[in-house]
Amino acid sequence: MSNCIITTAGRALIAACQANRQALAIDKMLFGYRDGLDVSAAPPADFTLTAAETRHTATALTSGLLAADCAVWSAVLDAAVGDFSFNIVGLASGSTLVAVAVQPAQHKVKTSGFSTGNVIIKNFGLQIVNVADLTGITVNAETWQQDLSGLYAPLNHNHDDRYSPIGHGHDSRYSPIGHTHGDLYAPLSAMPPGAIMPYAGNVIPAGFLECAGAAVSRTLYAALFTAIGTAWGAGDGATTFNLPNLRTRFLRGGAASGETGGGQSPRAGLDLTFRELDAEYGYSPGRVVTVPSGGGRSAHIPTGREGNAYAFDVALQENSAEVLPPYAAVKFIIRY
Repeated sequence: MSNCIITTAGRALIAACQANRQALAIDKMLFGYRDGLDVSAAPPADFTLTAAETRHTATALTSGLLAADCAVWSAVLDAAVGDFSFNIVGLASGSTLVAVAVQPAQHKVKTSGFSTGNVIIKNFGLQIVNVADLTGITVNAETWQQDLSGLYAPLNHNHDDRYSPIGHGHDSRYSPIGHTHGDLYAPLSAMPPGAIMPYAGNVIPAGFLECAGAAVSRTLYAALFTAIGTAWGAGDGATTFNLPNLRTRFLRGGAASGETGGGQSPRAGLDLTFRELDAEYGYSPGRVVTVPSGGGRSAHIPTGREGNAYAFDVALQENSAEVLPPYAAVKFIIRY
């Protein structure tokens, strides 16, 4: 609740208007701010508002009669007005501060960019005997003031009949925050121990080990040891076992249903170097050559394939013992 007074200067102006049968013309509403202002008590009768304390002056006022001895003036501060704070509202006639009210600080913000400003409507009433004759106001305030009582509920109104209380829960309809559907779906980590996959990162993810041939604990990685045993190496023969070493290796399906493990040759089954092919068979990239049967280098051709034509469209590097198709290097990781 703001504290309002008619100032000493205002009372003098009202008396002068009544004596001279002149109309009291309230032509502006002032909005000011004063640091350290005590808004819990009525301001003194000689209260003044300096230019430095004035934050905004509203001149577009609407006025009307609330009763035979009470008139009201209204100012609308739309979203284009701001930014400022105020704790003083005053009615003025010319340069005379007629009445003033102090209140807790209120903030007026204007629209800026995507930030929408606020709209403030301030009403200021004066109760003076024969105020209609004094001010010349004859319009009833109800003709322009909006009655919003039909749009808002009274302070003690509630919607208990439409909404559940704060402590009400819907446990019977919804699952708690920590609920999962583990009984319906397999989690992402459901790869069985021993499953191998290529991995493009450098940091091995949790739950996996790199297939680099390391010896690891049979106890710490018991599930993995159960899955692969010593197929890739027995470790120390007692407490450790070896992981697959798939560095510079291609994977292929085993010839038998139970065939797994390391030990495959790193070569591709062809030991001929670039120089050997060139010197012995006249090799050039993309050229189809016939490797003769018997003697020479024919021992490097798979048994039973001597005398056949071979197209060496593969990645042969000089002095290399590897025959490689185009490739991209990744890490192989194994689930433990």
